[in-house]
Amino acid sequence: MVAQSSYVGDFVAWVALMFLYPTDFLQVQKWTAATDGTIFGLTGSVFLIFSGPILIITFLSIAFICVSSTEDFHQKKNRKLPRFRLWTFPVLVDGMFGVVSAAEFIGIVLFTAYVLFALYVYTTQDLSYMSKFKLPSREKSGLNLIFKKAISFAVQMLQWTDIGIANLPGVISLLAGLVMWATSFPPIRKKYFELFFFTHQLYIVFLIFFAFHVGDFLFSMTAGAIFIFMLDRFLRFCQSQKTVKVISATCLPCGTVELVLSKPENLHYNALSFIFLKVRELSWLQWHPFSVSSSPLDGKHHLSVLIKVLGGWTKKLRDNISMEPEELENVLPFEPISKITASVEGPYGHELAYHLMYENLILVAGGIGISPFLAILRDILHRINMSKSCLPKNAYVTRESEPPLEQGKFHKSINNSYFPLNSKSSMSGLVGTGDNMWSGVYVILSTIGFIIFLGLMDLFYITPFGISTWWFKALLFIVCMALGVLIFGGLVVLSWHLSERRISSDEKPSENNEESETVQYSDNPYQASLATSTTTRYGCRPDFREIFDSVCESWGHVDVGVIVCGPQSIESSVAKECRSKNIRGGKSEPCFHFNSHSFDL
Repeated sequence: MVAQSSYVGDFVAWVALMFLYPTDFLQVQKWTAATDGTIFGLTGSVFLIFSGPILIITFLSIAFICVSSTEDFHQKKNRKLPRFRLWTFPVLVDGMFGVVSAAEFIGIVLFTAYVLFALYVYTTQDLSYMSKFKLPSREKSGLNLIFKKAISFAVQMLQWTDIGIANLPGVISLLAGLVMWATSFPPIRKKYFELFFFTHQLYIVFLIFFAFHVGDFLFSMTAGAIFIFMLDRFLRFCQSQKTVKVISATCLPCGTVELVLSKPENLHYNALSFIFLKVRELSWLQWHPFSVSSSPLDGKHHLSVLIKVLGGWTKKLRDNISMEPEELENVLPFEPISKITASVEGPYGHELAYHLMYENLILVAGGIGISPFLAILRDILHRINMSKSCLPKNAYVTRESEPPLEQGKFHKSINNSYFPLNSKSSMSGLVGTGDNMWSGVYVILSTIGFIIFLGLMDLFYITPFGISTWWFKALLFIVCMALGVLIFGGLVVLSWHLSERRISSDEKPSENNEESETVQYSDNPYQASLATSTTTRYGCRPDFREIFDSVCESWGHVDVGVIVCGPQSIESSVAKECRSKNIRGGKSEPCFHFNSHSFDL
């Protein structure tokens, strides 16, 4: 609780500083003079003020995650009375921003207010400076001045100055940003996703030339967030280099593909996690996100994903794993499929399984959006079976659509068999969810390494040799960031990897191990009980108003978690109903908490 209060207070103070910076309250000139000549100079002080709070919040968050227990968190939530929360109360449900919660709306308002306030302050200051200069009478019309300035600006755009703002790098950075922006529009992003994906690799060009454009001390204002991104990107790169063998691959009767991937025991995830998957037989460059469809309680050495066949990549995947009857005769029982080798990044997602925060759940899925809800239901059933902490008592599941019933048949689930492979072929645990302690050490030591390299660079190179070129000092600043991640962070990653290998080699498969058994989902008594208590309607979209009215009448004054996984239209419909019920509802009616779990390209 202390760590949580600390980083909230730190964030509020940082936001207040942002609003005060454009004014004369901070006396930036005195601040600049006071830091001149120190080991880190103006760049270090600017980095401390603007990027330091971001890193401090990161450190406090790591400490909070390490000392807090998931089970204790759920028990604390259980003691709280039903009430609205800013981050789950939808305010705007349809528009250019999609569904916007109250917390997000406050953030948008604060950001807009800051931009307008800063624009007003800087414009007022510029006008006061302009009033000190008098124009010749023949130029008072401003017509000649406009032409002269236009020619001057065109020439200055190609200048790369050593002292001050370098314009040409700014133009290059702007062009890279415009290309990324142009490919981000929904028609291009959805139809030409690969174009969108690869053009966004220009973020490297954008950031480097942005640093060249503004110089080191201005770049240090945003360096904190960029440094955290570099930490995550390096960790993802290390994790994705490992080959992950597919334990089993199944084409279900509905046309969906299920992949079961091997993972180490120390790699943790929750039922609402997702991964990025690359199948090397299909492409060495394409990464695709998929929700995890298995519960972490299904087994310690595997996780599964459901993939709906929609585009070219998924069709190739289905064709790759499909076997003809004569090919199946040559496959020995329990023989792993060797036709697929994968690389995995993740799992990613919320640190805590927030579906366990609510005693009552409404799960709304559209199409393949049912995948994470299968994981939620499995997780709840396992927790009940194992007598673990499980807050949800009521769950209402509805789908926007069901597979067509032209054949008049109901397809039961297919029994699938899997077993643990060699630990060397499992997913890498080099990710934030692998081990919170290792992740914290990685972030903290990398930051310390960056500061050490920055100080050494200033002490032994910049100051002795009188380096004053802005863009070159910005390059050295980026080099220090990269060295901190690669050397200090790399040593932590290497130690983490060796520790993971030692732990994996010490694990001895047991005959009673749950992964060594054949899993038969159709024979699960809890699944059968769930199936008999569920009413399924085919071929029509759910009436959300009717559903929410029924819940209000039967569940009373409780917190109800509403989780939606589907297209934007279904999200807006559900969010609109949640907002309506929360505003018009009385003290005896539920508090609906809207949560979105969707991948909308």
